[in-house]
Amino acid sequence: MPPIRRLTACALVTTAFVTAAVAHDGDQKLLDKQPAYQGPGWRNALKRQFAAGGGQQQLGLGDQFARSNVTLFAWMPLSDFGVGSGGNGNSCFGYVSPSGREYALFGHSNGTAVVEITTPGNPVLVGQIAGPQSLWRDVRVFQHYAYAGSEGGGGIQVIDLSNVDNGAVSLANTITTGGSTATHTLEVDVASGRLYRAGGGGNGLRIYDLNANPASPAYLGAWPDRYVHETQVVTYPTGGPGGGPRQLAICCGGLGSGYTDTGIDIVDVTNGAAPAHLLHVGYAQSNYSHQAWLSPNRQYLFHNDEVDGRPFTRVFNASNLNQPVPQLTYLGEYQNGITVDHNLYTLGTRVFHANYRSGLRVFDWSSGVTTPTLVAWFDTYPADDAGGYNGLWNNYPYFPSGVVIGSDIESGLFVWWVGDPQLGFVFPQGSPSQLSPAGETRVIEVLQNTPASLQAGSPTLYWSAGGAYTAIPLVHLGGDRYAAAFPPAACGTSVSYYVAATSVNGIVWTAPEGAPSTSYSATAAFGSTPVASADFEASTAGFVRDTAGDTASGGLWTRANPIGTEAQPEDDHTPVPGVNCWFTGQGTAGGSIGAADVDNGRTTLLSATYALATRPNAVVSYWRWYVNDGNSAVDDSFRVDVSNDGGTNWVNVETLGPGHPQASGGWYRHEFRVADHVPPTNSVRVRFVAEDLGTGSIVEAALDDFAIEDPTCTGFQPFCSGDGTAGGCPCGNTGAAGAGCANSTGASGLLVGAGQASVGADTFTLSATGLPAAVSVLFFQGTSAQNGGLGSAFGDGLLCAGGAVIRLGTELTSGGATSYPQGGDLPVSVRGGVSAGATRTYQAWYRNTASFCTADTFNLTNGVAVVWGG
Repeated sequence: MPPIRRLTACALVTTAFVTAAVAHDGDQKLLDKQPAYQGPGWRNALKRQFAAGGGQQQLGLGDQFARSNVTLFAWMPLSDFGVGSGGNGNSCFGYVSPSGREYALFGHSNGTAVVEITTPGNPVLVGQIAGPQSLWRDVRVFQHYAYAGSEGGGGIQVIDLSNVDNGAVSLANTITTGGSTATHTLEVDVASGRLYRAGGGGNGLRIYDLNANPASPAYLGAWPDRYVHETQVVTYPTGGPGGGPRQLAICCGGLGSGYTDTGIDIVDVTNGAAPAHLLHVGYAQSNYSHQAWLSPNRQYLFHNDEVDGRPFTRVFNASNLNQPVPQLTYLGEYQNGITVDHNLYTLGTRVFHANYRSGLRVFDWSSGVTTPTLVAWFDTYPADDAGGYNGLWNNYPYFPSGVVIGSDIESGLFVWWVGDPQLGFVFPQGSPSQLSPAGETRVIEVLQNTPASLQAGSPTLYWSAGGAYTAIPLVHLGGDRYAAAFPPAACGTSVSYYVAATSVNGIVWTAPEGAPSTSYSATAAFGSTPVASADFEASTAGFVRDTAGDTASGGLWTRANPIGTEAQPEDDHTPVPGVNCWFTGQGTAGGSIGAADVDNGRTTLLSATYALATRPNAVVSYWRWYVNDGNSAVDDSFRVDVSNDGGTNWVNVETLGPGHPQASGGWYRHEFRVADHVPPTNSVRVRFVAEDLGTGSIVEAALDDFAIEDPTCTGFQPFCSGDGTAGGCPCGNTGAAGAGCANSTGASGLLVGAGQASVGADTFTLSATGLPAAVSVLFFQGTSAQNGGLGSAFGDGLLCAGGAVIRLGTELTSGGATSYPQGGDLPVSVRGGVSAGATRTYQAWYRNTASFCTADTFNLTNGVAVVWGG
């Protein structure tokens, strides 16, 4: 999909641009107006549906937005609201119904939309109230009413939300008192029950009482001395008449339309009919005082100037604001981004900035109010981070659930989670990069970072050996621990997998985070033999740049120790002392981001030639780095191809195109089986192509730690142990690690395989230890793993080998141990009727010397899975 700012010219013909009254002279939002995105959006809750149907490309839509420490739940573009390419989004606010259900109030050029986000990964448009056509609209809430106003006039629309849980919203009233019907922004002070209209037709502050009849607010008065662009109104418990409550309005604006003598004004609005001006504060490098917000403890005021050309937030000491003579003292400033800043809000020690083309940026000022730490960000305008007035208009971080919403001018409504996810995943033994061809079970921990947040029954493994993902529910082992049963797969197959779970508020959390657009990968094998490896430290390892085919004028592949930029890695992937890798163009220390990136064409890196004709399951792996951030992302991609004729013909292996979750930097591992793309020959090569076509953009690529391995496709592996790592023993009689359930001796039966599991030269032996003395042991074979490899309770143990069962033979223990075959026993493959390539499961049944756990007097070892060779 092309970048979200790219639209065809014909799209502009169908919908005229909104041309409402100007909020302030020379307003850049009108001058920088761009077509609204009209394509599809993205919803987190639909991840598993898409995955099951194989529609993974659609999932990439949400991954085009660069982010850090922010989870995207949903993105509703303007087309979801019936807004054409000439329209726009503007402000947003939140409402929580008495039942606790949460709603986003989203303003756009055509009116106000009400969207339920109780399940934030699947928002539902409840209804819309049409309003005057305008680029500007703002909305606030009091009780079960929402109030919407715009620069297009029409007064204040009063929207009834009392029946919103039943899917109905309605226009209850329209308020036209107070002079001009235009409004720039709104504010509600819930403590005093007052509505404030800022700006609109050059006005200052207009005040309404909501207490008597919130459906029909009564006009109280105005403060017209200066134009007010935005205001925050707070009630202090003391300082008012008779020592009672006092309402102060923190007004941003100035004379005229706000440019002259711009600054911050403190107005006492306790008496709404007669507001009193208390203080005017200017500041250095002022141009247009836009908006300010107090910290929750009311000790600090964070302020932005929309037109000063500086992405800095000014901080004032507001601890003495509620004094007979208020004081507001400048403390300093901090850089809040790299683009124009707009609205900001505070929650705890965090400041949530809506910064136009750089999107949402969240700072934590616990480290200092003028030296806060950037803790999270989400870029809603991936085209660039220039200084235009496009992108994120507003954000709202106050939902009780912790959900945050944002309203974007061109892209619509975003629903986010900021910070650590509610659910997390841990692989105690690491996420496997090799899985048994016979299938195996791994333990996964599902952590509830927010207590009681997990939806029961939702943890699921998604597994694919090519094609659509298969959903495999995880089995709860108790506490945070779950068992994931990986199915069998043909040896050498590259397997993709991820895990997912749903929180009680309907959010689907995954590991890795971008799944299924990105996933873990593993090779089905019992082991592997190294064929080739290259860390590029001492040599090129036979890799060369394709000088004949290259067309780029700069950023050509080179091998060295890279000098890092915002796009190029500073370090290679190889662990220390490794320093070298292949990358696209070496710049100079302190150079600009685009000084040595790929420009004006493509650059190609060719591997050495490898002899793989006798290795039908050979797997190629490599670590790659790729960055593609720029206006022409639609033209550019990173391609990996394979050839089996020395490079005459090529077949694509993978392409990282626009919006790919791994196209914004970072080292990522990828692997593929050669035979999945071309028949292995003795002339196999791989090539890596980075390109910058069309209009220039920032493109950087790097490659390191290339390897080829030949998987071991015959062998055996224990499974279905009773030690609690993958199954539950009856009565909790947990056994030793990797073995069966505990038995009457206090030990547990352990079954292992040895020898060669080959039909043509069978030396395979099953050996059982940890058993009672002088008891009969029955060795048996199955055609599958019982209960997905977890086993089923049987006697005092777990039945692991399932399907069609064949008894191999009975032996007697000596010293608690025995084996099969012995003496005149038939080989396992002969007794079991096994053919080459077959997968079989094996287990041993034995007598306990006394009743131990259940009324039964028998137990079982763990299982052993075997893939037989020829």
